[in-house]
Amino acid sequence: MLPEELPQPTPLPVDRGTSVSHWLASHGLVATQPNIRSSDFGLIRQCPFLYYLIRRLSLVPAISTSPALSQGTWFHKRASLTGSPPETVTMRMHKLLSESNHSIQLFAKSVGLSRTQADELLAEEANNFHLGWALFEASSTLEISPRIGTLTNFLSAPHIKILGHELKLALLESQQKGLVARRPLVAEVDILLFDSRTEQLWVLDFKTTSHYTTTRLQTCPIEDQTVHYSHIVRSLLPIIIETYSLPSTTKFGGMCHVAIQKPKLFLSGLDRDYTEEPHTLKSGPRKGQIEIRRTYRGEPLFSNYLRRCTRWLKGESEYLDLKPERNTHPPINISWTPSSMTDQSSPIWKEYRTKLAFVSSYATIDPVPERFPRCVEGMTDSHGKLSVYAHFYLTDPKYWPSIVEDQNLLIRPRD
Repeated sequence: MLPEELPQPTPLPVDRGTSVSHWLASHGLVATQPNIRSSDFGLIRQCPFLYYLIRRLSLVPAISTSPALSQGTWFHKRASLTGSPPETVTMRMHKLLSESNHSIQLFAKSVGLSRTQADELLAEEANNFHLGWALFEASSTLEISPRIGTLTNFLSAPHIKILGHELKLALLESQQKGLVARRPLVAEVDILLFDSRTEQLWVLDFKTTSHYTTTRLQTCPIEDQTVHYSHIVRSLLPIIIETYSLPSTTKFGGMCHVAIQKPKLFLSGLDRDYTEEPHTLKSGPRKGQIEIRRTYRGEPLFSNYLRRCTRWLKGESEYLDLKPERNTHPPINISWTPSSMTDQSSPIWKEYRTKLAFVSSYATIDPVPERFPRCVEGMTDSHGKLSVYAHFYLTDPKYWPSIVEDQNLLIRPRD
């Protein structure tokens, strides 16, 4: 082969325009046309360029650094085992943690973290694991209302049939009527359940929150996820009826949101076994008085931690000062968004159509960086610190492959 016949390298991009896509693709950063998820609506509103990085280029951190996200993930993993025997739950949860730890160890080794740094990541993941698991167990024993009872009562009632956990549903382009969406619409449903008394199908969605549940549930009726999931399930109703052998008269009831308030408690020395003994004070203004002192022994136990989380949720024992707050703002609460609030005659449906066309345009437009405006909101995380994506905002695309490596980002298409 003559020198002039050799493949020529893709020239460096000179701007953020059309020359960028081919150059990035030659370095492994190939843009996709992703499916449309409810989270895309908020992501694009926050920053179209951040959407480009996360959804079009599929760039994600190798390890999540968000405790809240990790805790919510572990809560949902435990929730997906609802109805399983306790021994199965324990075995499965520890298996999931073992798999997560293995991933963290591989990540730490690949980026050259020290043993101390790796141990810190493992310890943080263990904290999030125990909190997410304990939160589900503890909250399931609390009464939501006299009519519903506890979450366990509700989900195990004879008229409730759980059709599936963490179901992935997709509404293909050919199934979309009256919408401007050139990509499949997808949803990941926490629990899909059927109420035989009313012959209605409901989507149950869990919301863990650091705030009052009464506040968290206020926004659910108009959230993008609510109308997006409702539209998908309503459109797929004939297929769901056939798949699960439901009565032909089954209707879509709507979405049920269950909010649970998270404690800021972690498994610690307070969760060891202990004995209590009287102790007489020998000095000070309380000299001669007797108080009960605890003598701790052994290692922290998850069973003790679970009981402590339960006391926190109920406002009992050492958390008695929280009791008045628990009466006005219950730590587990439920809301119902009926199908009529999101159907095609509702105001929210008209808004949804507009939003969907907007998201679809960004999902299918040519993946040229300059077509995705940069907003400063995309450069920082929830704590106001620069995010792993900040450098993409400030540098020319020719540096992006190096940033991917430096920031330990993976190319992981979510679809």
